[in-house]
Amino acid sequence: MKDGKPTGEILNATWAVGQEVKLSGTSSTFTQQLIIVPVEIDAKFVSVTLNVDYNCMMPDVCSNGPQSWDGALEWLGTDPFSHTAIGTIDHTWNAEKNAETLDLSTKITAYSPVANPAATRWQSDGAQIRCDKISSVTPGCTFHKYVPTWVMNFAKTPPAVAHAWLIQSKLPNHPGSQAANKPLFYLPAASKNASGRDPDDNRKVICPDGWAAAYGNPDATPVTEISSGDKASCDEFAYASTYNSGGMPGGSTGGMNEVDTGNDCVQTYATRVKQGEWHLYDDVREAAPTWQEVCGRSVMSSWMNSTSMGGAFSSGFSTKYRMLDKDPYWVDFPEFAHCDASKATVTCTAPKP
Repeated sequence: MKDGKPTGEILNATWAVGQEVKLSGTSSTFTQQLIIVPVEIDAKFVSVTLNVDYNCMMPDVCSNGPQSWDGALEWLGTDPFSHTAIGTIDHTWNAEKNAETLDLSTKITAYSPVANPAATRWQSDGAQIRCDKISSVTPGCTFHKYVPTWVMNFAKTPPAVAHAWLIQSKLPNHPGSQAANKPLFYLPAASKNASGRDPDDNRKVICPDGWAAAYGNPDATPVTEISSGDKASCDEFAYASTYNSGGMPGGSTGGMNEVDTGNDCVQTYATRVKQGEWHLYDDVREAAPTWQEVCGRSVMSSWMNSTSMGGAFSSGFSTKYRMLDKDPYWVDFPEFAHCDASKATVTCTAPKP
């Protein structure tokens, strides 16, 4: 090029490049692979050689192992589609900081005997990697731009799932709904969130200690055959461990749906009609819902309530995705996908678990 204009013939050489990263949720070392496939190489190039730099570009926080290549990084103009080149490299986050987003941008420079070198660099924003030792004492990494979906266990805790579905579907803030683009935002333990708010303090706003026994609907059914000491308890949605909780203060604390008391929520209760069949009812002792509320409160079996989240979420879901303060996630209830929540009175029958 001279004065911005080509002084010779324009030749084309292009490749399709695939990037794969395999993370470990329990290790700060992970593997990256690049797959380079020739698409077009003009024979007049004679040959084209690529130099591929896909090291972690943050040497102060990330180290790189040796590159290995299956297939040469040179293609001849006489045989441009002779092979694919696959490169593999390990990266290790040094885990000196609590959390870090890593730069895995790749730079590829092409050389030919008959042309000036040409370089390109890219990074997939959607595949950004965050490593941390906050969500777990063991360092590990995750694709933090991915928003995971928590599916409640309907077969095990049908009334808790019915309650969450009703509140998500019917209320205007649609907490946790992917269709409405209203994710829940995770609130971890007080020592791990920016505000220092204990999620249990959110629960106590909506479900004060002893409220279910003193004021809850007496028709709520315990499951003493599963848990001998089971009794009525208070279930809230959105969950207490989210910024969406009605008990989370607004303002600088970050709460999105602050209410003064659980009395401001939609009031329901769960009762078992017969073995394997549960009903979620409006608590007619209270004023009928306006469906403009921002939270739900339901009286149900304590075992059902605690089991619906419990270890499956804290030790499974949130740990698997290494969720940190304010990370978004969706909540889904596939058994209720056929239900219509658009009418003033909501009636729906889900399949028996």
